[in-house]
Amino acid sequence: MAASSVAGEADRRVETLNQAEAQMIEAIRLHDVAALDRLMADDYLTINADGSFGNKPQTLEFTRKGGLPLKTWEVKDRQLRIYGDVAVITGLTLINLNSEVRA
Repeated sequence: MAASSVAGEADRRVETLNQAEAQMIEAIRLHDVAALDRLMADDYLTINADGSFGNKPQTLEFTRKGGLPLKTWEVKDRQLRIYGDVAVITGLTLINLNSEVRA
């Protein structure tokens, strides 16, 4: 395979991952459980602000119950790495919550 073809494929994979991440952030913001279920891998894992771990079922249940009342969502120091068929996205997520609690 030509180098330009390999680079083009890598660019497409990165763009696809960037789009999926943007869709996931939007689904979290909108509390869209169906979209999150579709976008998250079954072995999805997150580290919460308090240092605890969360998985897909826990995240979906939390979202079903109303999730976070997000005001803003910002990711810093984001890095995307691809290892064969696996991609890892890391970064620091800064969120600002609405002070009004939804009923």
